[in-house]
This record gives sequence, C-alpha cells and structure tokens, in this order.
Amino acid sequence: NEQRRPGGKWSTTADPEITQSGGRASIRCSTQGASIAYRTSKDGSENGAWKLYTQPVAVARGETIQAKS
Repeated sequence: NEQRRPGGKWSTTADPEITQSGGRASIRCSTQGASIAYRTSKDGSENGAWKLYTQPVAVARGETIQAKS
C-alpha cells in the first residue's frame, strides 16, 4: 500500500533515548513525527502494558523503563 509504504519501503525510526532525573524519565526520538511507547517494571519483566508517551513519566526507585519508537 503506497500510503503506508511510500516507494514500497518500510519506514524506520531511530531508537528512543531515555533521560532520567529526579525520579522522572523523559523520552525522545530523533525521527521527526515518531510515536514513542514505554512501559515500566519493578521486577525487570517484559509483561507490562505499553503506553503512548506524551510527557515525562514518574519512575520509582528500583523500577525500570523501556521505550520503543
């Protein structure tokens, strides 16, 4: 479908970058217009639900955050 794959090529995005400060995490992606999803976990598992990133996220001590764009 030309609308989803201009020129028949899949779009790729840069990996997101996570910056943590003061118990909050900010996530950015250098690909203009990219959507970013994140999830947090206290036990390092990968079972948490992905959420759409819209603003800095609170991250508790011992909690990890993952992101994808």
